[in-house]
Amino acid sequence: MVENNLSEDDTFKLNSLREKRAKLKKEIDDIKCQILDVTSRIQDLQQEVDKNTQSTDKSDRPLREAFALFNEGKYQDCFEKLLSESIIESLDSKHRATFLYEHVQSDRNSLDIETVHAYLFKPKNKDVLRDFIYCIDIKGCSLIDSVRQCFKKLHFKEAESDVISRIYSYISECYYETNSDEATKIFDTIGAVEFAAGAIVFLNTNLHNPNVKAEAKMSVEKFAECGQDPGISPKGISKEYMTDIYNEIKRNPLQLTFDKQAFSNKPARKQGYLCKEGGKYKTWKQRWFALYADYLHYYVHPDDEHPRGIVILHNLEVRKVNNPSRPFCFELVPAGNGDHTIQATKVKDGRKEHVQGKHKRYIMSAESEDERDAWIKAIRDTLKVDMIYALLAMRDNNRNTNC
Repeated sequence: MVENNLSEDDTFKLNSLREKRAKLKKEIDDIKCQILDVTSRIQDLQQEVDKNTQSTDKSDRPLREAFALFNEGKYQDCFEKLLSESIIESLDSKHRATFLYEHVQSDRNSLDIETVHAYLFKPKNKDVLRDFIYCIDIKGCSLIDSVRQCFKKLHFKEAESDVISRIYSYISECYYETNSDEATKIFDTIGAVEFAAGAIVFLNTNLHNPNVKAEAKMSVEKFAECGQDPGISPKGISKEYMTDIYNEIKRNPLQLTFDKQAFSNKPARKQGYLCKEGGKYKTWKQRWFALYADYLHYYVHPDDEHPRGIVILHNLEVRKVNNPSRPFCFELVPAGNGDHTIQATKVKDGRKEHVQGKHKRYIMSAESEDERDAWIKAIRDTLKVDMIYALLAMRDNNRNTNC
């Protein structure tokens, strides 16, 4: 009715709007159909992803359960689980070593490295340790490079003297068998190889450890003479070869330890406030201490991002000590009544970077006797003897016994 009163021009505009509305409605309906189609396809894809994820999770579950068992120290249960799921073919030392080698090196870091060490270093698992070392590819490597590879793959820096002996023996055996053409030109017995492997690690420490005084560092001439000892082998080791070892280690030292930041992904074993005696002025300052597997950190405040100092818990003893100015004290000192500087770093005032510490003892004071004893126990459970220290102690003991 109203349209009859519209002018011809208005009627034309109205019809145009109706056509546009109809066209727009059709486009909207088409878009709705496309959305429904895309939604359906997304749902189908999601179902496929969920199906594959569930399948992957299901297939990985036995492996993850085995990792959990191993990291809890339930080694036998772990390997029996792997065998029952056909992840390994046998419980013999070779299959166990291969499994450990493959998964301790994985990006997922599925096996805890310290737990792997605890397992490999048990005397009853010496065959697994041997086969683990044989998993390392040293084909075509010199003895120095073989030692480098083994330390890199083993990722360890501490062990008892009997473990050290086995490790040197297995590295030497593996090198001697894998690179027999080169090895037999240099060494006449496997014992000579084992001596040279130990000499490489000893020399590395002697030349590059800052705690070794300049006058105690071995000269190239003295090191070359070591290979001529008749107790090594009938033929001995040539001075030229020992000189080459010396120059190589001096130029390119071995990396025998973990990354110092490896602790950062692990929780502190114990933490809390202690008072620490200063090294130079003997003043006492309260610090927040955090104990990790290999390090004792102290901070000005608990929420500080970076530690004020780091003490490396190697070759140390922890014990109670009486102090006239503070109760409930304990100290960290070199093991065996040693007089060397403790391996540590600290941040000096006005500097951002850590510098080498100069302490020969660290004295801390707790709030109570129970707290002091708890710290002593926690630190004592963490203290380690590094490989070189144990090797030298073992050699000294052997010399004293022979005398």
